[in-house]
Amino acid sequence: METIQGTIKKVIFNNEESSFKVLKLKTSKGPYITITGEFGPDIISGTIADFHGNYRNHPKYGTNFRVSGYHIIHNVEELTSIQLFLDSISPNIGVKRACRIVNHFGNDIINILNNNPQRITEIEGIGKILAQSLEKAWNKNKDKWNKKRQEYTLRAFLYSFGIKERRIKKIINFFGGGLNAEEKIRENPYKLTEIEGFGFSTADFVARKLGISESSPLRLQAFILYAINVLCTSAGHLYLTTKNLSNIINRYIIENSTNFIGKIKLKPEDLNEAIKNLVQEKLIVQENEALYSFLNFIYEKQSAFKISKILNKSSDLIFLTEESITKHIKSFEKEHRILLSEKQKEALYYFASKKVYIITGGPGTGKSLICKTIVNLALKLNLRLTCLAPTGIAAKKLSLIIGHEASTIHRCLGYRGSEWLYDERNKYETDIVICDESSMLDQEVFYRLLSALPERVHIILVGDDDQLPSVSAGNVLRELINCKEIPVIKFDQIFRQDEASDIIKVAHKIKNGDTNLSYFKSDPGSDVFFIRENNIQLIENFLIKLARTFKDKKRLFQIIAPRNQGPLSVYELNNSLQNALNSEESEKEYSLGKFVVRRGDRVIITKNDYELEVFNGEIGKITHLGNGFITINLDKKEIRISLEEAAEKIKLAYVLSVHKSQGQEYPYIILPFITQYGKNMLQRNLLYTAITRAKRKVIIIGHGAALERAINNSSVSIRNTKLGERIQKCLNKKKDFLQIQPGAPADYPAVLYQKEPLL
Repeated sequence: METIQGTIKKVIFNNEESSFKVLKLKTSKGPYITITGEFGPDIISGTIADFHGNYRNHPKYGTNFRVSGYHIIHNVEELTSIQLFLDSISPNIGVKRACRIVNHFGNDIINILNNNPQRITEIEGIGKILAQSLEKAWNKNKDKWNKKRQEYTLRAFLYSFGIKERRIKKIINFFGGGLNAEEKIRENPYKLTEIEGFGFSTADFVARKLGISESSPLRLQAFILYAINVLCTSAGHLYLTTKNLSNIINRYIIENSTNFIGKIKLKPEDLNEAIKNLVQEKLIVQENEALYSFLNFIYEKQSAFKISKILNKSSDLIFLTEESITKHIKSFEKEHRILLSEKQKEALYYFASKKVYIITGGPGTGKSLICKTIVNLALKLNLRLTCLAPTGIAAKKLSLIIGHEASTIHRCLGYRGSEWLYDERNKYETDIVICDESSMLDQEVFYRLLSALPERVHIILVGDDDQLPSVSAGNVLRELINCKEIPVIKFDQIFRQDEASDIIKVAHKIKNGDTNLSYFKSDPGSDVFFIRENNIQLIENFLIKLARTFKDKKRLFQIIAPRNQGPLSVYELNNSLQNALNSEESEKEYSLGKFVVRRGDRVIITKNDYELEVFNGEIGKITHLGNGFITINLDKKEIRISLEEAAEKIKLAYVLSVHKSQGQEYPYIILPFITQYGKNMLQRNLLYTAITRAKRKVIIIGHGAALERAINNSSVSIRNTKLGERIQKCLNKKKDFLQIQPGAPADYPAVLYQKEPLL
């Protein structure tokens, strides 16, 4: 990274929404330099600053300096801003007079306007009437200026810590901006960790700069909150034990020893005292050795309570006899010219007799067919039917299979940002709910679903319990199965075995722990083609060659990688594939932080946007870049989002993680698989999930030893959750109660504080 110092001579381009600017910079060493990047409102003509970044060569625009950070040496923003502000509030003054006023009074201009406005007449061309007009306009609008000034001061305060404009906007939205925000940050900079995208290291850097001691109790409490609210949840856990917490803190110290300012000095008594204080402040919940965030505690306990109430509520379908279901089965079989298996028939008989039940099984075992049969029966009975899936892609797939509308849980329950239209107080009225891809259900979404449904509802959860659990916290499907309180029908027969693809056969061999790797064929014509290669660079080269070949032949394919970071990871391979398939010769590119985007890039949506009607997991292509905006084509629909939105909502999708690919299918899958992925990634359910994403062919490139280790590693990563245990307690009437005190944090949704016992 280089540093250049200079004076801004001209603003060539400015997108206020995205904060992206193109500037002409004058240095002491020679000609003008074009610099680009995200800048705050303080970067204008006349500003002198040090700019940190790197030179880049653009095929159309030539050499420019891409700025990643800057430090202001001389700022002219305030005087220029007041000049423009005076012109905007009093049109009779005009730009030139406003400029003369500011030049005449300099930094004393605000004092003059507030306390001695008649002095404005000292300036040639401004008489008494014009001065009075300006005085009146200023008195009417000075609160706006004060707010603008406070926001400027806040920005300058935050810029001093190297915080960029995109993150500053998040801070302003979170705290409300102005002096109030600065006071709150100075009082407790660790509150920054409550803002999405801010880690503990950033908050700690600010804290140490503000003089907070490395041994401060506030610092340790902040890290505990960060560990429980962020690190715990991102690892899929609903709670941490005190031992887990101690290990995380010590590991964090070691991992950050080179760039971490100071260290958290951890003593058992300090840890216990910090936990005690956080519990008293109702920021966390302690249940024996388990430490929960307040919300995760509610999600888990209330989910157990609500599903037990649904299970105990008598069915409205008692009129539906076994004889009438048998009649329907025969009719369906005749109409569709098929024969249902005994287990599929059992799933239909459960339809009337079981309030909640689970259908699970691998690919090709008939889960889709039984869903279609249940839908057919429900519609013939004129029942209100709701078909759901955790993701938009999975919902679209379900809808095509069953021939009936399906939606995401979020859309169905009217989720908008932080609010849910349907909840405990406003029920979503329906008779039957079918939820496909239930292995992807996380604890919060399951809680929201149960909260919105009436107790008389019938719920059918469908999924493959051998796949990976949800990305977010919880292990809902496995907990429901393992609690032994909810009926489970396991489909294990592969239908039309002779016609089944090698992919299905191999998937079932993996699931059954068969380590005879001979079923991974070295024949390119096989549905499962395994290329043995030990050299990581050669593997990457081969991946690129394959991708180019598939692209040239216009075949739909997807590369999947088990890890997000490290060798042959999602991050590294996305950069390599982008340069190979959509090189820097592209006319324009925008930086979105850790990666750049270009016209023609393949990208994935990472957040639902119900106004734009785009969903997490949808994949599209960038068709246009310009004026700080990106246009993306998604399945014959185009959306246009700002750079700021794009940084939050999209990532490159030449390569996806196995988790991100879950719930989707592609004709061709390319899967690198190496021992360097480590024990946590070389797991049977991860390999199984990756293989079953392919419909026609899967190509695996890597180490035979990695495949063997993964198949032998049947231990599913343990997630800290007590959902199953709590359901057992509820149904066995062994209820423990937690009373929520009136002083509970005000920012928790009111729906969480209901009269029902929080089990």
